[in-house]
Order: sequence, then C-alpha cells, then structure tokens
Amino acid sequence: MKRKSSGGSVTGGTNDIKPQFMTLAGATAGAVDDYRVDVFQIPVVRPRGKGESATIMEMLSVDWYLSMQNASDTAYLEWAFLTSNTVRTSGDTASAGSMAEDIADPRTFALGATNVSLTTSGSSATLFPLHIDLTDSNGNGILWGSDTITLVSAAVNNGAAGATTAKLKYRWVNVGLIEYLGIVQQQTN
Repeated sequence: MKRKSSGGSVTGGTNDIKPQFMTLAGATAGAVDDYRVDVFQIPVVRPRGKGESATIMEMLSVDWYLSMQNASDTAYLEWAFLTSNTVRTSGDTASAGSMAEDIADPRTFALGATNVSLTTSGSSATLFPLHIDLTDSNGNGILWGSDTITLVSAAVNNGAAGATTAKLKYRWVNVGLIEYLGIVQQQTN
C-alpha cells in the first residue's frame, strides 16, 4: 500500500532556501507614551494543485528599529512585537505594566525591547537593530498562514512620538492542507 505524503515540509519544501526581506514600516504614534498598531498585508500563496498543499511564509528573524526618532533621548523604555491579533489599539496608553501584559499574551512573538536610563556618568548606549532569531535548532522558523501580520509598538517616557520599523526575513515553504488549516485556525484565535 502506497502511503500518501502530507504534501508539506517545514524545511524549505518549496526548495526556496534563499531568504527574502519584507519591511514593516509602522506609522508615527499619535502621541508620546501611546501604542501604535499597524496591520500589513503579506504576500499570500493559496493552495495549489489538487489541493494537497499550500505555500506559506516561514519567518526566520526580525530586526527591530524602535522609534529611531528618539535614539538620543536620555531615558526611555520602548518595545514592539508581532502578533496575529491584538487587544491594543492605536492611542492606548503605554506603561511598563502594559508591556508585561503584551509579553504574556500568547499571540505575541518576536518582542524587541530597549530600556535606556541615564547613568551616573551621563552616558548610555543603545545598539540597533535589535535582532530576534525566530528559528529553532534545526533552522526552522515560525510558519505564518494568515493574510496579514500586525506590528504593535509602544514607548514610555519617549521624547517625541516615533515610528517603529521591522525588517522581517522569511522564505516560502509548502505545508499539507491539514497543517495549513491548523496554522490558520491558531493564528485567528
């Protein structure tokens, strides 16, 4: 009896081993110490052939550029993350406590944060980009089956309302339809 393949592979099943970059350039927050929520359309490859597999995005890493307009401020806390869904809306007040809630949200991933404080010598340093590796020990990234991805950014004590940019490194992979449906279902809850 011939076993039917699931039609998928999470290790570059499309033979696309060369990653690509997508820039998620968020808009400027409405005010200081506010959340900013930006939704981006991603390239979507629908199921193909006889409906045995779907080609979807595999996210490999994110390079964060958090509110570069405030890079010279002497003290601030800034963060950004990717999510399939969010309870935050643009203009919500940001605080260290709300950042802790964001970290605990199971839909949050690739959270990058920086905290700059004034030292006794009056100097501090922040290095950009903040690099978040999304791969496991086998080089497999996070599979993304949704049509959109949401970038949420926030800050506390920032000198001016800023915009956050993310450079998302990804590649395409084939997955079986059952796995595809499970991924989409998980990312829409």
